[in-house]
Amino acid sequence: MFSAQELYDARRSHARHYLRQLRIADALYQKGGPQIVRSLAKFDQDWPQIAQGQAWAARASEDAQAARLCCEFTQAGADLLTLRQAVPDRIGWHESVLAAARRIGWREIECETLIHLGRAYWASGDVNEAAARLELALQIATVADFPARLARAHQALGELRASQSEHDAAREHCKTALSRFERLADQRGIADALQALGNLALIVDDYPEADRLLRRSLALYQTLGDRIGEARALARLGSLAGTQRDFLLAEQYFATSHAIYAELNHLEGLGQALNMLGTVAVAMGNFTLGRARLEESLTVHERLGNQDGIAACLMKLGEIDQYTGQYEQAAARYQAALGIYQAMKNLYNVAGVAFRLGNLALSVHDEADAERWFRRSAELCRAIDRPLLAASLSGLAQIACGQGRYDEAARYFSEGLAEALARGDAWIVADIHQEWANMALALHDTPAAREHLRQALDTAMSIGAVPLALSILRSVVRLLTPEQPETALAVASFVMLHPASLQDDKDELSPLITALEAYVSPQRCAAIQAEAKDASLEATVAQVRL
Repeated sequence: MFSAQELYDARRSHARHYLRQLRIADALYQKGGPQIVRSLAKFDQDWPQIAQGQAWAARASEDAQAARLCCEFTQAGADLLTLRQAVPDRIGWHESVLAAARRIGWREIECETLIHLGRAYWASGDVNEAAARLELALQIATVADFPARLARAHQALGELRASQSEHDAAREHCKTALSRFERLADQRGIADALQALGNLALIVDDYPEADRLLRRSLALYQTLGDRIGEARALARLGSLAGTQRDFLLAEQYFATSHAIYAELNHLEGLGQALNMLGTVAVAMGNFTLGRARLEESLTVHERLGNQDGIAACLMKLGEIDQYTGQYEQAAARYQAALGIYQAMKNLYNVAGVAFRLGNLALSVHDEADAERWFRRSAELCRAIDRPLLAASLSGLAQIACGQGRYDEAARYFSEGLAEALARGDAWIVADIHQEWANMALALHDTPAAREHLRQALDTAMSIGAVPLALSILRSVVRLLTPEQPETALAVASFVMLHPASLQDDKDELSPLITALEAYVSPQRCAAIQAEAKDASLEATVAQVRL
């Protein structure tokens, strides 16, 4: 039978041994390159014992030696823990370390742990707690003069404020972090700060600056052999390409980022990469692949408890549901995402969900609800300089047009088009031209409709936006129907059969096809529909003369 002291000594010895193993794994990780794989393999092998050792030290932390051991676990392996722990477990781990650090007055570890807790609470969706922990870390680092922790606190606060559209505060924190990292000659810190500033430039649509900063960050990570930093920078460059509607380039960046995360079994990174790959697949018209990737991403984020990742997946899966006519499911996903983003005070994405809810309301012919959501989206976009303003104005224009307020609709379309052109958003430019053409058709202004459709179709094809191009072809059918019934029937049949066609477009085309069939012989109808099965988008667009 062991005495209490013998049990204590055995457990402390166990904890110390696995603390050494954690330090070995961390040392390999810090070397970067191929050593990261070895580091993670060792960490995964020893993880159950590491967790057991830290848990004992946390429980026994009334004793100063145990409390110090508890703190040293985080000091030794914070980077590795972030890669492997689910968010609630990460919070529990760091809260126990914070309590131990305070018991023994280890201020530097208290400060470092507050930064980790701030990031973990942010991932959990509790931004108030996140901000409070990070502000306290900043205060301690300033008073106690912890230069490295001070730089990290500034950067974390900058990233948090950017997510809340507090752009000036975010920029100030990130620039301060960069300056401090440069003084410390901390190359990894410099790369992290450059990436944060690049992401902020992306949020505010300064694409050349975003590209410059992100490429500098990527080059530094590659020089350091920091594979995870490299994967993050590649993902940001993919987001930049996607924002500029270069979907093929975006897919290449995301696929490379995904491959790195898969090699390292980095779950959070895998979830983010799958989300972006799914988004690109949807943009290029592959709803089946897009849904599969997004559902896989959702599973990863739910496993980790990452609320931001969960909300992003729900919003994008809601889009696919809406595109395929599953309106109730789309509404449920949008509302769930909206709740998360509101709790996180992420106004950027609150505006995005509000816009999607407006579009959904239009799909189910609830104009009052659509107008309410589009106005909310537009108000938020104006307040935070969100590029989605142009699309929200287009939504308001569609409602005004449907209610016969054509002059008001034209003003909205004109303002939205100017906004989209100024930001270089080709997708929204094409979308507004299409909706403006639909109004011109309603007013029997054929020349105006023809010109808007020509610009819409050319723009959509130039960026490879397959669902958008198919939707524009639906409007082209309305233009061609009176004068070219065979061409109109061919185009309508192609859109109906294409797997990337939206349900709204199919619903509108169905009665038009029935009407067109009355003007074409049964034999010719059969031939046209048979040809449509094998036609390509490019060949179908080439039939159209606008």
